Amino acid sequence: MAEEIETDLTETESGETENKNAGENLSERRLPRSIRFSDAEWKLIEGVARERGMAAAELVRHVSVGFATGKFSTTPRSDFPTFLPEMSAQIERIYNGVYLLATLKRDQMLREGRQEELDKIIEHTRKSKDFFQGNASN
Repeated sequence: MAEEIETDLTETESGETENKNAGENLSERRLPRSIRFSDAEWKLIEGVARERGMAAAELVRHVSVGFATGKFSTTPRSDFPTFLPEMSAQIERIYNGVYLLATLKRDQMLREGRQEELDKIIEHTRKSKDFFQGNASN
């Protein structure tokens, strides 16, 4: 069996991983490449990457590979009208499960006197909700 690969490969602003040896266990090591962007384009990329908690180079790589492999597409699915209700139902099921688990965990944290930690989690959750609903303040 292959060696276990460390999963925390947090990237620096340059896009390099902090764990320099992690790539040795991958089937192919990443090499630097050159892509030209205008200053405005790069600032936009950096802003989006920052909002998502990733390095700009990481964002460019993920999106580029996603398009190349067909995981991201600008063309809507051919079955989009029938797919949307199925997707909505799945999101509802996920929400219900997460709500149940979150409620149980909240009760446990309160019993254990971890109110301050719970308050921080709630604050971060609200910020994420605002971001995804388009209410993020820049």
